[in-house]
Amino acid sequence: LKFGPGVEIDSNPQLHRIHFPALEVVQGDFDVMGNGELKSFSADALHSVTLRFWVRDNFALTSITTRSLRNVGSYAIQRSHALRSVSADSLLSVRNFNIDSNRRVASVSSVSLSSIDNGLSLTDNPDLVSVSFPVL
Repeated sequence: LKFGPGVEIDSNPQLHRIHFPALEVVQGDFDVMGNGELKSFSADALHSVTLRFWVRDNFALTSITTRSLRNVGSYAIQRSHALRSVSADSLLSVRNFNIDSNRRVASVSSVSLSSIDNGLSLTDNPDLVSVSFPVL
């Protein structure tokens, strides 16, 4: 399943779960932001986002699952304060990789990421103790 020009899920105060089991490609941005009660986000078949994968200001979010995501322009997880870890294990290359201002994130990893074109930002994550990019 392809979707374009983008996906925006924004400011839904009672939303608890986002689940896209068949979505494979987003042609544009995939933005999930400001969903106060969102606890889990999954898109297991998603392998490509042409512009930006951006998850921010989801303060109850504890789980992001994108097992197949290989190609994305920019990857950003910001201000998701309940999230404990970020794992982007299928990701191969990105322009920007940003994990910023997440109060409880203790680990960030991507076992396949081999190229970041513009920048890597891991800032203001006070519980961060482990960063692993073995092929970067």
